Amino acid sequence: MGEISENDWELQKILGQGQQVLLPAGVRLDQALAQVLPFSRSEINRFLKVSCLAPLKQQSELSSWQAEIAALTGKLEQQQLSAASVLQAQRQLALSYWSWCARKPSYKSDKDELYFFLPPLAALDNYFLQAEYLPLNIIYEDEYLLVLDKEKGIVVHPAAGNWHHTLLQGVLYYLQNKEGNNVKPYLVHRIDKDTSGLLIVAKTKEAQSRLQADLQVHAVKRIYRALAEGIFSESKFKIQGALGRDSLNPLRKAIVPDGKQAVTHITLLKQYVNCAYVEASLETGRTHQIRAHLAALQHPLVGDVLYGAKKFQVAVNLPAGQCLHARKLEFTHPITSEKMAFLSPLPAYFKTALQLAENGII
Repeated sequence: MGEISENDWELQKILGQGQQVLLPAGVRLDQALAQVLPFSRSEINRFLKVSCLAPLKQQSELSSWQAEIAALTGKLEQQQLSAASVLQAQRQLALSYWSWCARKPSYKSDKDELYFFLPPLAALDNYFLQAEYLPLNIIYEDEYLLVLDKEKGIVVHPAAGNWHHTLLQGVLYYLQNKEGNNVKPYLVHRIDKDTSGLLIVAKTKEAQSRLQADLQVHAVKRIYRALAEGIFSESKFKIQGALGRDSLNPLRKAIVPDGKQAVTHITLLKQYVNCAYVEASLETGRTHQIRAHLAALQHPLVGDVLYGAKKFQVAVNLPAGQCLHARKLEFTHPITSEKMAFLSPLPAYFKTALQLAENGII
């Protein structure tokens, strides 16, 4: 069993320590769990085949548990055990501490109910970052970091429904075969599965921390190319709208009053008959930021069906997903302070889309 990724502490905590979850009155159990846990609904349904829930009469029941798990975790960390060993010890405490029950995925209650949730042991191997071979396009490498040019269709990091064959697992395989089993990758930022282009992976925790600190203060420049539907009335403009979960579809982001502030700068490069070729510069880096911001202006990215784009005709022969490419990346090296700049050429799918737009087909 390998080391769990340090890029997802929430998942590590749930796997070892469990999590309190609320089942609202009249809501299916599997639906409620999938809304608050980093697992897909199909995965939740598999989990519920074994006893992974403990009923809670009141929230105060968690206080003594939190004290117990904190004391155990502190003791284990002092022993400098591996993440896998710490997680297994946490699970053993959880299994002996709570009284577990079974519930069907379709279970509903006529009143709100609290539960303590712990994924079954048999599922654990899926959620460790395991080395897997994946062809990589590495455009820069030194002892502290890698810059990669990701293909469209590759998931960056293991997550619900995509626990294998991810870019980060491919980097782990590459590093272990090159430098030994003690080396592991640290993800600095992410791009979506169907977004192509540049991203940074650190080789050390220090490099990751410094780069992420630069991201927080907008010191990392990220520029994208996109193909968006519709006619643009301005050649250059700024989209400023706080993003949060879309109440109509939890898979989407939307501009909402209580969301996280997000700013995107748009420059029109070429207007076609039905769509526009644009450059998007991120001032912030929220999930789905470019996709959600342009969709809010009724300009969803070509191919981005999740955000309301038209579905392709079969004859178009373009891969599924949004036409979005992380084109340019500029940052200061976290260790040497050298100014770094990288440019990714437009991939074949994007060039094809531009030609189809030029001919008025899309």
